[in-house]
Amino acid sequence: MIFSFFRFTSLILILFLLFVSVTSAADTDSCLSTTWPHEQSTLEPDPSIYFGRLENGLRFVLQSNTEPRDRVAVYLNVEAGSLHEKRDERGLAHYLEHMLFNGTIHFPPGELIDYFRSIGMSFGADVNGYTTYTDTVYKLVVPLGTEQSLDQALLVMRDYADGALLLEEEIERERGVILAEKTARDSARYRSAVARNTFVLRNTPFPDRQPIGDEQVLLQAGQDELRGFYRRWYRPENMVLILVGDFDLTSTKELVAEHFDSMQNTEPVVCPEYGVTDHAGIETFYHYDPELGATDVAIETLRNKVPENDSLRLQQDNILRYMASMIINHRLDQLQESVESPFTSAGYYDTVMFDRFRITGIRASTKKENWQQSLALIESELRKVLDYGISESELERVKRDLRSDLENAFLSADTRNSMHLISQIVASLDAHRVLLSPAQELELFAPFVEAVTIEEVNHLFRDNWATDIRLLQVNGDAELTKPDSGDELLAFYETLKDRKIAPPEQLSIPSFPYLIVAEGPKGRPVKNTTFADIGAQRFDFANGLILNLKNTDFKKNQVRAALHFGDGQRSLPKKGVGMLASSVVNGSGTARLTATELEAALSGTSVRHSFRVAEESFVLSAKAVSSELELMLQVLHALLNDPGFRSSVYERSMKNFESMYRRLENSIEGGARLYLDNFFSGNAKSSGLPPWIDFSTLQLDDVVDWLKPYFQGAPLELTIVGDFDPDRVIELAAKYFDVPGQRVYMVEAHPQAQFPVGQYLETTVQSSVDKVLVRYAWLTDDYHDIRRTRRLHVLAATLEERLRKKIREELGAVYSPSVYSLNSRIYQGYGAIYADVVVEESLVDTVRDALDEIESSFTLTPVDNKELRGAQSPILTSLKDGLRTNSYWLHSVLSLSSRNSDQLQWPLTLIDDFGSISSGEINDLAQRYIRSNRRAVGIVRSEGSAEFSSVDQGANSNGVFPDDNG
Repeated sequence: MIFSFFRFTSLILILFLLFVSVTSAADTDSCLSTTWPHEQSTLEPDPSIYFGRLENGLRFVLQSNTEPRDRVAVYLNVEAGSLHEKRDERGLAHYLEHMLFNGTIHFPPGELIDYFRSIGMSFGADVNGYTTYTDTVYKLVVPLGTEQSLDQALLVMRDYADGALLLEEEIERERGVILAEKTARDSARYRSAVARNTFVLRNTPFPDRQPIGDEQVLLQAGQDELRGFYRRWYRPENMVLILVGDFDLTSTKELVAEHFDSMQNTEPVVCPEYGVTDHAGIETFYHYDPELGATDVAIETLRNKVPENDSLRLQQDNILRYMASMIINHRLDQLQESVESPFTSAGYYDTVMFDRFRITGIRASTKKENWQQSLALIESELRKVLDYGISESELERVKRDLRSDLENAFLSADTRNSMHLISQIVASLDAHRVLLSPAQELELFAPFVEAVTIEEVNHLFRDNWATDIRLLQVNGDAELTKPDSGDELLAFYETLKDRKIAPPEQLSIPSFPYLIVAEGPKGRPVKNTTFADIGAQRFDFANGLILNLKNTDFKKNQVRAALHFGDGQRSLPKKGVGMLASSVVNGSGTARLTATELEAALSGTSVRHSFRVAEESFVLSAKAVSSELELMLQVLHALLNDPGFRSSVYERSMKNFESMYRRLENSIEGGARLYLDNFFSGNAKSSGLPPWIDFSTLQLDDVVDWLKPYFQGAPLELTIVGDFDPDRVIELAAKYFDVPGQRVYMVEAHPQAQFPVGQYLETTVQSSVDKVLVRYAWLTDDYHDIRRTRRLHVLAATLEERLRKKIREELGAVYSPSVYSLNSRIYQGYGAIYADVVVEESLVDTVRDALDEIESSFTLTPVDNKELRGAQSPILTSLKDGLRTNSYWLHSVLSLSSRNSDQLQWPLTLIDDFGSISSGEINDLAQRYIRSNRRAVGIVRSEGSAEFSSVDQGANSNGVFPDDNG
């Protein structure tokens, strides 16, 4: 079982995110409501949240929270999105979102982002916005919760609310950025989703109201159109302001009133219609696109529904639906473990969209030649549950998981993250649901979960599918043969109805742990080293085990572990085998228990685990609540000493990877992984992907022969970080890992990578999406000089901001350029700064000219202190947050510190060293590295759609030439 998204967060809200998609509106008379969900419900909200309302109707939410320290998240939720557009306004909601960053009353064009960066906020991570069908949300995460800081943040939010300048020249410039975003987001998967939604939500406005908009509307939109939408929907009674973080509640209430009391209502609005779907009987949907690389098959049923106010009954009903869905998903997980399974993944869902359409379905993803077998199998699984119902053991398993989720959310409630909390508040308000605290959830829903019966779950299944509506879907690269594909699909489905379906097998939950650990006295550490300056300890055991410990208070009642051994990617025997190994190990469970059996054995616990092939080692990671510390170590012990390496998982992995290669070969992003990553590393074993013709020859023995000696004999380094008793950890580490005999297996490997200085590669992919990826890279150096590595990150941030200003703000040619510094831990002298730009074909030369200009700009216009602060401050803010995370101490500082002792000093110098970086140092690095004689260029172009062949796809017909621009 891989780390679960459902752990350590508000469980019931997540259930609503699953079952109430995007939004709902309980007030059917008007889409403008100044009431709170709890005012229309018998449920009381989380008592730590303050709900306020101004006289003009604007609502605000305040929640004080101290993780991360000093930080405050400030969101403005405007309850208007693409659904609120008229037909000739399609795209204006999203266009307007862009425009609010391009000039307001207090922040003229070009000043807002610079201001945010100067105070330590990152554009994208801390300053952003998004548009959905029903909402537009503006996000600020300020570095300080002082009254002065919040006053400035609320000034910005008030400007967003009614202070946009909407200047014609800015509208024109941003038009290119929005069209570039439309190009960047276009893909086979996006087109597939639009086609499916057009079918499923037929007779409603949603298919015709994609947030990105209509190109003709975007090309013609001007000041009048944007201002009309702005005045109509940006009004106080249609907004919710939300602040969560480390601030004073009383003074913040006053600041909200001071900034927003004077905002006025505008003229009445006509609320959008949601429509009613008109499906009846058995209907078919077929969408063919060879670029998808796989085929999804699905059987769905759909009902229109009436919006509901929240209630205890409604929340209990959603828990019941979640429980029912998880039971079927457990069955599907077990099915796909079989080597005979025709599909590579499958799922059952019971979801509500916009509180008006309930969609229940079962789906599978498969190779194109297996679409019929996969459709037949999910149809039989659906009939099994409808004809025979569920078992007591299946119900008990999901009860155990839900009880554990509720209890663990309660235990960790005191150290929840403000960014997670504000996202939960936004989601609950959008869904018109009451947000409860973890304590309330435990009190209200634990007894309900315990009391759920088999009969209730079986009744739910049968009631969901009682309608005659069946939406049969084939979506992907499977090419149906008959002229009328709907007839072919329907005819095949009719052949399935007469089959006799056998009852499901009755499965028991296996016991765990099963490995016998000898009783009796255990070894004690032979050496104890205390690192007082970072609050950590290291214990050396007689058999070579190294144990690193650090107690933290960042996450109450939580503990994380990483068991490192061997040398990971450094010893790769063949290109691609690392990716295959991770898939096989994670999917195999142990030799005794399959992955689904191990997951069942761990049901009702918080333990989550994973395996990965890291640069310098193999890593078994796990996390749990503190009370399950021993169980977490028992899982790591079993995974290390009884690995699975299952042939069925190997077969399924190869099917998945073949589909992945199909998709990659048909997108420019995939072309970067297939071709550019190899080009920029000299085809190093751990970088990029081998051609499918080579990857397809990898065998399970390649994985086993490589990994097994390390699992059996490599020295172990176990690192544990979190909320735990150190004496207990030492005792358990000795019990499970200080076994007799030395573990000494290591392979001395010195892999090499070669940067292609002065070279230029141009390659193509078969894609109907007309866009190009341009990548510039400059050779730098490896990771091991930490001062240099830190400064290279600041140089990359400086280069990215110059690139953003040039090709986004000035030229309006690109949506989101990306610049990043990567420095290798295993390839001596190898590292690079990369600049990635996705652009339409006609603008490639413009972008290349801009990149050339920026490359030379560090000589013509050196970095000054103001520009340095703009790059440096957001990094410092992020680093301060990171220092208070278990992940940082586990993965960046303590793990493998016995091999790399310098890591133990990094946290001591991190903030001061980054803060001391001077403009002179950045200019020196730019003069040394950002030069044409250290550059290579790669370009991936699209050249129209074509079929993928798994037998003849080898090395692409790339052209590698000298870089003429350099």
